[in-house]
Amino acid sequence: NIMESTEYRLERIAKILIMTVAGLIPIWFVPLQINLEFGREATFLLVIAVIIMFWLVATLISGKIRFIRSLGLYAAGLLALTVSASAFFSRTPFYSAFLADVSAEKWSSLIAGLLLMALTAQLFSESRDTRRVLLIFLFSAGAGAVVNLINLLFQSSLWSFMGGSAQASGFNAIGTINGLALLHVVALVTALGFVFSPFFWEERLWLRASVLVEIPILLAHLLLVHFHAAWILLLITSTILSGLVFWMWRRANSEGNGHAGFDWRYGCSLAVLALSIVMIMVSNPTLKQLSLPAEVSPSFTGTWKIARAVYQEGTIRLLFGSGPATFASDWTRYRDSSVNQTQFWDTRFNQGYSWASTMAVTTGVVGTFAFLLFIGVLLWLFLRGFFLAPQGKNQFLLSAFLGFVSMATAAFLYPTNLAFVLLLFLFAGMLFAGVRTPAYSSGEIIRGKPMTEEEDASRSSWWDIREKAVRCEEPWMVFLSSLIVIIFLSLGIGFIYYEVGRIQSAFAQQASLNAFAKGDIENAVTDVERAIRWEPNSPELYRALAEIRMEKIRHLIRAAGQGTNVRNEFETTVLAARQNIERSRELNPDDPIVWRAQGQLYELIIPFVDGAEQPAFASYRKAREL
Repeated sequence: NIMESTEYRLERIAKILIMTVAGLIPIWFVPLQINLEFGREATFLLVIAVIIMFWLVATLISGKIRFIRSLGLYAAGLLALTVSASAFFSRTPFYSAFLADVSAEKWSSLIAGLLLMALTAQLFSESRDTRRVLLIFLFSAGAGAVVNLINLLFQSSLWSFMGGSAQASGFNAIGTINGLALLHVVALVTALGFVFSPFFWEERLWLRASVLVEIPILLAHLLLVHFHAAWILLLITSTILSGLVFWMWRRANSEGNGHAGFDWRYGCSLAVLALSIVMIMVSNPTLKQLSLPAEVSPSFTGTWKIARAVYQEGTIRLLFGSGPATFASDWTRYRDSSVNQTQFWDTRFNQGYSWASTMAVTTGVVGTFAFLLFIGVLLWLFLRGFFLAPQGKNQFLLSAFLGFVSMATAAFLYPTNLAFVLLLFLFAGMLFAGVRTPAYSSGEIIRGKPMTEEEDASRSSWWDIREKAVRCEEPWMVFLSSLIVIIFLSLGIGFIYYEVGRIQSAFAQQASLNAFAKGDIENAVTDVERAIRWEPNSPELYRALAEIRMEKIRHLIRAAGQGTNVRNEFETTVLAARQNIERSRELNPDDPIVWRAQGQLYELIIPFVDGAEQPAFASYRKAREL
């Protein structure tokens, strides 16, 4: 009927948008100089919000709420609750939730990833949809690898036509060259899982050729970059791949579906494992010596020392940490004083050794435990589902499982970025959809008859991933469910308006940077004020506005030295700069950069304002304390 047809179309649009996210993750960026991750964050969060709205409307039309019951989703809910509590108890709650520079670690990004996982698990009930998502991701990662290989070999940027930050030599959409190498390991093992599946050779010729060609391209990129953690990640995942391929070979032969003798897949997986071991021991790249940008991050020991110092602040900090995406302030406050004797004395690290170790600092003991529990439960559920699923399902489960394992392992080896967060949850959602089989679903057909609730419950296992459905037929249920859906739709519209505002703010900040670079102070001030209208609670914007006005004060001082009367304009500008920096300090009082900027402002006006030296000294003392 018409309602079912509309529901189908809406869910189909939602699935297409999820496939779009999978394709954009390896290559999409907005070349803003203010923050490369911001454009990706705004894009993906908007798309996820639209996906949620399509799903909510489809649910409202159908009058039936379908959901998956799984211990893994309960673990995901616990993770969402603990991160939410950490953001609530943060030193700067709004900053941790929405405004942090580290897009991947703030509350809104993590919640968006969990929602993407849940929607993927719910909407992708057919294996062909999972196959499409995997292939779209692989082809996108392969195209990105070709571009980045050319960039590395010729020390150029094929993205330069996009302008802005994309014009830099060696630019890539992920941001860092080592992060890109890890992403390509994920794509490589995902492609290997696809090739080693029993039914790969039944695919169309062009598809098989494309996947097979992508594998050496990804390997060539890894050899060029030669990132030690990438080879460790490949070693771990190829070890798991070898074990799973060997099990699949034994299973196929025991069921009479395999070929006599030793399966070629096992030998190939061992070759990849051996390559990773050799490359871990090789000290220099083997293809070409490149001048790659150096990446520096705190050591694991240094990150753990920061965590212990944060825990000593009190029970709340022990349980929930300093708040999502607040590692930078923790680093400036608690770093080892010996760092001041190195070239990194003034480096502000926004993340620790890895995603998991950073969470130990920012989300505390409870948040770290919830994250580890989430990873552990999902690994067990997916591995169990992989072994119990019919052989025909293994074609996509092997590839998706290897992708999830590689992303989960990378969380302990490298600081995260938005691509890693979204990929981890996207692979988890695909595995939920793949492991959920008719044997695990309510309403299974037995001997031609649907299962009753009693039969369904008696056959249910605590570890099963089961789909449930609640049909809203009673008038009160129809009213209540409709009200809840409408409320969430309203929240979704509000969030979309908020994200559009942040995008407007970002472009205003970019315009301000361009104007300031040209020496146009007035327009630079006007553009930042326009950005503040969209983001009135951003401490960085108020600090940026104060710093631009400090530059204007310097210009006025020089003009006064040449005999121009600028007294009124000088007083007005100083007053405005003071108000800006005080507002920034109110919004983020624990950031030493704000106090340093305030000290610089008062230091600048010491010769012209009586008593300015006292607040200058006090500001610098506070900055040193923090």
